[in-house]
Amino acid sequence: MSSEATKAGLMLLCATFRAEVDKWQVRAYERALKDVPEPFILAGADRLVAEATAGRKFYPLPTAPEWKAACGVEIQEARKKAASLLLSTCSHSGHWVTVTLNNGMEAVRRCPCYRQAMSAMDQVATPLALPEVSYALSDVAPAD
Repeated sequence: MSSEATKAGLMLLCATFRAEVDKWQVRAYERALKDVPEPFILAGADRLVAEATAGRKFYPLPTAPEWKAACGVEIQEARKKAASLLLSTCSHSGHWVTVTLNNGMEAVRRCPCYRQAMSAMDQVATPLALPEVSYALSDVAPAD
């Protein structure tokens, strides 16, 4: 569990936004961020501070879902950076190669560089799963 990282991030957010949290709020943040790898928790908090500096309003603190979303953006950026380092030197057109199968037919497959880049992305972190959302028609249609 990323409890220590969450507490460190909360200390940063509370100091930045001059707010206090109680034990129930801490628990809510810990539950929301429990699946986030530790290095990205503080990075997500840093992103929220930067967004507030740029003019985004939080009252009084960013919510747990906002913090988790910021962590998700940090994870995606780290994954893209890991992949781009490998793909920047790839000479295969569109990251595809033509291979000859056992029966003599040719097929198109992803190049080794691309497969290596996808593996590197997974080693950084897996993307955060978003909760499933489903709406009944009664939830979006006005009542008669």
